[in-house]
Amino acid sequence: MKKIACFFIAILFFFGCKEDDLLNNDSADSENEISNKNIGNNSCVESTNKYDFPKADFVETRPSFLWGINGHALTPNYPGYENQYNSYTFEQQIELLKELNLDVYRIWMHADEGGIWNESGTNLIALTNLLNANGIKPLVTIGTNLWRNRYAPESENQPVFIGRDWNYIQVLNYLNNPSQSVQIQNLDLWEHYYTKAKLGGINIGSNYGGNIKYYNIGNEMARYLVSHFKLPGCAYGDTDWECIRNYFFATVGSGDEIEDYFTSEEHAKRMISLAAYTKGFIDGIRQEDQDAKFIVNETEMFYGYHKFLNQMNVEFDIIGWNWYSGLGSFTNNNQGINVYENLQTIANGRDIWITEINKTMGSYYGEVSQANEVRSLMQEIYGLDQVKAFLVYQLLDQKYGQAPVPYENYFGLIRAPFPSVANATYKPAYNTYRFSIEEFRYGYHDLIYSYYLKYKNEDRPIVGDSGIDLWAGYLTNGSNWGNILNNIIDEDSRYFVQTTFDLLLNRPASPSDISYYIGQMSQQNKTREWFISNVGSSIEFFNNAQSAPYNNLIPPLSNSVKFIRHAYKKLVDEFPDTQELNAALAYSDLPTNQTSRAAIITQILNSNKYKVKFINEQFSYYLERPAQQSDINGYINNWNGQKSLIKSLLMSDEFWRQSVVRGYCVRQNL
Repeated sequence: MKKIACFFIAILFFFGCKEDDLLNNDSADSENEISNKNIGNNSCVESTNKYDFPKADFVETRPSFLWGINGHALTPNYPGYENQYNSYTFEQQIELLKELNLDVYRIWMHADEGGIWNESGTNLIALTNLLNANGIKPLVTIGTNLWRNRYAPESENQPVFIGRDWNYIQVLNYLNNPSQSVQIQNLDLWEHYYTKAKLGGINIGSNYGGNIKYYNIGNEMARYLVSHFKLPGCAYGDTDWECIRNYFFATVGSGDEIEDYFTSEEHAKRMISLAAYTKGFIDGIRQEDQDAKFIVNETEMFYGYHKFLNQMNVEFDIIGWNWYSGLGSFTNNNQGINVYENLQTIANGRDIWITEINKTMGSYYGEVSQANEVRSLMQEIYGLDQVKAFLVYQLLDQKYGQAPVPYENYFGLIRAPFPSVANATYKPAYNTYRFSIEEFRYGYHDLIYSYYLKYKNEDRPIVGDSGIDLWAGYLTNGSNWGNILNNIIDEDSRYFVQTTFDLLLNRPASPSDISYYIGQMSQQNKTREWFISNVGSSIEFFNNAQSAPYNNLIPPLSNSVKFIRHAYKKLVDEFPDTQELNAALAYSDLPTNQTSRAAIITQILNSNKYKVKFINEQFSYYLERPAQQSDINGYINNWNGQKSLIKSLLMSDEFWRQSVVRGYCVRQNL
């Protein structure tokens, strides 16, 4: 869970200020409003801002990868804190999750030896029932408050119960001898916290186990420990948590080793109690629900905590990690450390989930930069094989008005509904996330679906179609899209042949016409221009020109002039000017010589007038936008034929993105 304010909201599990990466403000307004009336109806009607990225590096390579989001769906309101999630029903939240194509919803509750104490168990059951019914996995994070009484301010942590057998020197000796370190579990301190937590776990498992598969035990607890409890010599105030943590970094280390948490007696006591509490909750829930899976998460480089859990034989299933862009790359952080590689080492084969991720401070310094950062993080994390899930923090902006820098207000993909849900709007990152998920999950299928739809005029089922599955499979396995197009673009020219016959001859192409011309283009390397010229120079086209209504003029036109006018009208939708007409009439044998007629058709096809029209038509059809003048100039100056232009559009990032959005919209309506 992202930190709220360094002095605020006592009931949350722990807090602390995340560092700001200080990007310039580049916020962009969006016209995309959410209301009770249209919530969940945002599939295909609103702008695709902000989804303007090049094709992802990895597409359809990880079908079991999980995408998710965080949300405070169960948290009640408090003085100074109005939980924006309470403005939405559970059903409305789930509609947003489905709109985002998500698999996991990470939610919070607080528990101790008596079970849930802050949120409503009835609401927990209702929400998890709905999530499961809609195919979305609930991930429940258990906030523990193990050193505080219920609702106590965060600054009121209690002394650790140590019992009668506490001996700091002996504990250090145990740690220095791994074969004896398990003796720590015989201490009164361990037994006290383990027993309390196990009671709470039994309560949770027996009451809610059938609804919940995944539990996150605590949240960034090692970071909490080093932020809230001072080392000897630290002169900062008791609530100067960021400073206390930085003092730890400067004098001890990054928290990546077990011994970092045992350099002071206070830290040692709290680290042991924390590990005992974690194991107690896991064992208690598992006693009642053997199918449950457990996540223990951290952030930055605090994986010394996980090393200690491993040494204490605490059995959990998944390593969770919270990561924000201000920390640097997950494989090359700000200290030049590959955090992912270190987690692989301590995971011992366990999966890794990214339980929170976003741009540091969310959209506080700009909504577009947040969207860009979310995309960049998705690209990086999706390419790491042992990471199995990616959960953005969070669905909605929150409102913590007492924080000196209220950056918790800005992590949402949806602008918080202040003061009511009618005021909520989608941020650019909302589209970035949902369309990027579609791309990573189904991008090649979406591309082939759009190819069939646009190039072949075939609206095939996007799911379960053998042709779509075949070509998407080739792309997934590494085949080059350009090479595939080279092999199929001529064979798949039936629609082109049909529309050309309709245009030039005002009749459907016969099966023999289609077979002949597709064979010529796919097997004899004939060009599209040759095909148009061949049909346009036919005696059928010539005869049609004689009866075209616009050629019925007084004084009567010659048969040759009628043919020339008909050719221009069909191909460039205007009649030839005097110069063009006189040039064409240089061919005096047009009524009897198809070669001469073909030469005129070819001249028209080679003219800039025709090329501009053709370019505009293809942009409008394939990219669904007008061609810019720079597009037109670029293609004319580097003209390589119609097929080359169409192929370049089909291979463009723009067609790729449109295919993804189109595929998303089709799937949303299945």
